[in-house]
Amino acid sequence: MAATTNSSGLALVPNLLPYQKNRITIEPGELPFDVEIKGVKEMAVPYARSGMLVEFPVRRSRNALVGSYSDSITVTITY
Repeated sequence: MAATTNSSGLALVPNLLPYQKNRITIEPGELPFDVEIKGVKEMAVPYARSGMLVEFPVRRSRNALVGSYSDSITVTITY
């Protein structure tokens, strides 16, 4: 089963089994380069004929790669 997020980062995943653990995963390779994620798997146990909110720990980051031509050292700076 696949779902695609909208511009707000929300997606509707239909046909989850009620009262059972449904594993929901996201593909980290499909995320933009400017996001950090702490987990790609969450479990959802919805009630019958209901919906539920499942949140993934994703946040935007502002990383920069700085290269030095004299030393050949690369440093990652996180704001």
